Amino acid sequence: IFLTRTTATLPVLMGVASILFGAACYALAFWFVGRHEGHERNVQFYAALALVLVLAGLALDLRAQWLAGVSAVFAVLAVAGWARFGRLYLLLHGVVYLLVASITSHALEYGAWAIFASPQSWAAPTVATGVVVVAATLAAWLAAQRPQPDGGVPASVMRVVIAVALILSASGCVIGLVAPLLAGSPERGVDLGVLATLRTGVLAIVTLLVASGARRERLREWAWLVYPLLVLVGLKMVAQDFKYSRPATLFIALALYGIALIVAPRLRRERDRGAGPAGDHSHPVQST
Repeated sequence: IFLTRTTATLPVLMGVASILFGAACYALAFWFVGRHEGHERNVQFYAALALVLVLAGLALDLRAQWLAGVSAVFAVLAVAGWARFGRLYLLLHGVVYLLVASITSHALEYGAWAIFASPQSWAAPTVATGVVVVAATLAAWLAAQRPQPDGGVPASVMRVVIAVALILSASGCVIGLVAPLLAGSPERGVDLGVLATLRTGVLAIVTLLVASGARRERLREWAWLVYPLLVLVGLKMVAQDFKYSRPATLFIALALYGIALIVAPRLRRERDRGAGPAGDHSHPVQST
């Protein structure tokens, strides 16, 4: 990367070479080293080297929007490989590629802006942000294809990271598309009270969807996000709804948040009751 600053043509050549060497390292880790016992350290080394080389090559050869799109595709492919073969480094690489796509496309930044900012005008999500949302959805679905205890705690943490990226980017996109219709156009300015209620509604629905999904065994980690989401919505209401909303819109926001407060924990508890005490599956509890 230091040498690429000396000439305009060198970065492209070095980027292509880096991608090719990265592909070779993936092939070595996956097909050769991975098929022999006792070579786990070599697998981890070549896999890590492949990730660095591919990302460096993509960064040298592609602009930000194209880098986001290609990284999103690689994220889905990597998580699909983990779902098929169960090699944990593929799930890790999928998470890294997804984060690269989310950062370079500004999907995470846009999601945070759409949820928390108080803008005078509005900006719609970009195509790259939509691509990241699709990739995050596919990655979350593929990551859930291998049940616990495959991958253990590291796999659970990485699945949560994918879920957080999906929640933030998808919520931002929904708010970004609906806000101009309900909260005002760029020409007339933004009604911050209506916008605050819209945000509360979207986040409340997302919380209910997360709690409902957590009832599935393969999405068990989503239960970790239920209470943080409820706290987040409550803090957002204190900062925005009570400050900007009119009585009518505030009533709607409070009703939506109340429903989420009542239903989401119950859905989460249903999941906990269905799982039962950890490690105790031989003595079911009888109730009258």
